[in-house]
Amino acid sequence: MSESSYIFKSTEDSSEQHRLQLLEKIHDPNTLKLIDQAGALRGKTCLEVGAGAGSIVRALAERVGPEGEVWALDMDTRFLKGLTDSNIQVIQGDIREIELPGESFYLVHARYVLSHIPEIEQVLAKFYDLLESGGVLILEEHDHTVSSPLGEESPDDQAVRRVMEAILKNFEPRGVDPAIGRTLPDYLQKFSWENLIWTMESHQVRGGSDIAQLMGLSIGELREQLVATGVASNEDVDAYVKLSRDETKEAIFYATGRILAKK
Repeated sequence: MSESSYIFKSTEDSSEQHRLQLLEKIHDPNTLKLIDQAGALRGKTCLEVGAGAGSIVRALAERVGPEGEVWALDMDTRFLKGLTDSNIQVIQGDIREIELPGESFYLVHARYVLSHIPEIEQVLAKFYDLLESGGVLILEEHDHTVSSPLGEESPDDQAVRRVMEAILKNFEPRGVDPAIGRTLPDYLQKFSWENLIWTMESHQVRGGSDIAQLMGLSIGELREQLVATGVASNEDVDAYVKLSRDETKEAIFYATGRILAKK
């Protein structure tokens, strides 16, 4: 993704690593269930797009074994320096621009990547071309349109709603789809998949939970961008971060759509 499209590009190293590791803690179990549905990976070549802090790369490397290979692609590889196994190849680059060998990968996986990219159809076409015949594409993406505080309508709840509206507003100038987790099947219909499995998971949780903490950290990092939309104030952002820590409060912070498609 371009310099202008990745919203966490300016985040300080330790804060961003903590955010990515929290995301891994939350979502890796479901990701690995999907990967294991892709079939035996021993000896296969896999591509991880948006490798982040590297947990899925490591899991794939274990599954493909020494005779297989995992390519880890990210625009920001600062947290992938520890991936030194001989069957892991770390590549810094933009999936939209980098040249990769066609029909060379049995598995392509991307998690929360397309929600930063305006050129969704271009990238999906590239994923299709990168897969070998019979290969598997696994995608996991946000749907932020379902976000909502739950319970009584207090002034703090109203402030949180404004932040959630600002999140959606912040997608507009970047040209990305805030509901991509829900709309992915529509994009994928343009390709000839042998089969396609799609699930949606709504993240309705209490403050203090891992998901709430993740969103509190993320919104804190995006404070300036969200306030700049004119929809939410600094005080509203403070209320959102407060809710993310309040174990007596509950909210739907976002939903995740997951797709497994076989070429």
